[in-house]
Amino acid sequence: MIGGLAHGEVAHEGQGADHIQQGDGGIVHACRSGNKTRRKSIAATLARASVIQPMVRAMGRAEAMSQVGSPHPPAPPKVRSTHYSLQETPMKLTTLALAAAAALSVASSAYAAKPEAPKGVKNIVLVHGAFADGSGWQRVYNRLTKDGYKVSIVQQPTITFADDVAFTKRVIARQDGPVVLVGHSYGGAVISEAGTDPKVERLVYIAAFAPEAGESVLSLTANPAPGAPVPPIVPPKDGFLRLDPAKFAASFAADLPKEDAEFMAASQVPWGLEAAGGKITVPAWKSKPSWYLVANDDRMIPPPVQQTMAKRAGATVVEAPGSHAIYVSRPDVVAKIIEQAANAKK
Repeated sequence: MIGGLAHGEVAHEGQGADHIQQGDGGIVHACRSGNKTRRKSIAATLARASVIQPMVRAMGRAEAMSQVGSPHPPAPPKVRSTHYSLQETPMKLTTLALAAAAALSVASSAYAAKPEAPKGVKNIVLVHGAFADGSGWQRVYNRLTKDGYKVSIVQQPTITFADDVAFTKRVIARQDGPVVLVGHSYGGAVISEAGTDPKVERLVYIAAFAPEAGESVLSLTANPAPGAPVPPIVPPKDGFLRLDPAKFAASFAADLPKEDAEFMAASQVPWGLEAAGGKITVPAWKSKPSWYLVANDDRMIPPPVQQTMAKRAGATVVEAPGSHAIYVSRPDVVAKIIEQAANAKK
């Protein structure tokens, strides 16, 4: 909106009367007096009027449109001259101006709340582990998308290793640029194999397995160290593994609220023996930079084992208190290391 006189506006002198005259186009005339201060007040009022007039006209048009089809159509507009005292007019105009300013403030705040595009790699692909599904990433997803990242979650079935790698590669193929590939637990084995895809630039392991060529998750867990916690895996049935629900919380999700851990135990996804036994051909961490979050309170993959795999992969290591379900219990810590990887220099 541009200030100035509206169409048909004329400023003229009156005889000792201080008023503003309104015609069919809104406020159109202002009388001048010999008092300079009063002329300044009138000028300010006209300036405000030039901003508000289009809004008032639009409100009038909207009211007329609302009566289309009414059994009592509105009477034709009358040309009239209305006089307002200089004490009353600024108050009314100021009220309208404040309303307009409030609306603009809300609009500008909404625009400012939009996150800036990340400066590094913007595409994040999350791969869940065994006994769980992709919904466990929700809190991490919320933080990353709030920061402007494009986040995709792989829902691999964990029946065979080959299928899980194929599911992951299909999600990678949908990305519109470089990718940070993230895996939790068994998902670490999946990203080690799928991460050789040319679109993948960085790898992030969250309390995850990082096998060498020829290794599998089964081979890495076959001979636990003396005194190390042993996951409560019940004997396989129909080719699938699962955790003892009664021991699930203590081993997998000790730092989650009781009801959350119990729900995870009840909703756990069976893990196929063919998935657990899938061997790595060429591990991606040998050619791609990697980061590793060690969960210091993990009772599924002992922290010393995590440290050994991270060191072997040459990963940048971050340690934090947390259970094996650290991606659920500490989403802030998990999102931070992912963003660190995304923004790192090549």
